[in-house]
Amino acid sequence: IAISDDDAVQRDLLVKILRRDGHDVQDFSTGVALVKSIEEGYRPDLVVTDYQMPDMCGFEVAERLSEVVPGIDVYMVTGQPDQTKLDDADGKGILRGHLVKPYRSFEISDMISSN
Repeated sequence: IAISDDDAVQRDLLVKILRRDGHDVQDFSTGVALVKSIEEGYRPDLVVTDYQMPDMCGFEVAERLSEVVPGIDVYMVTGQPDQTKLDDADGKGILRGHLVKPYRSFEISDMISSN
């Protein structure tokens, strides 16, 4: 699983939850770093990205990844939900799902396990 979040506390929390659940996790502090890694051949089973990041928002990450690796499962976590954008992205198949912060650890586990 690849995670991108510019907030180190949130990123570390996600890593801890997913590793506790037995997943192999690679984390990135920017959307650009994640996209670059995937463009260079890294192929995670799925991606969890934050929405609001300074270099590339989560929607941009999801759109770019869908171009590079069609069908890749991308989930988004966000503290500032724009329900219209989230519904639009879900409807286009760009996102597999999303969670609004703050979330409970079982919610991220359940979202990922539904993959």
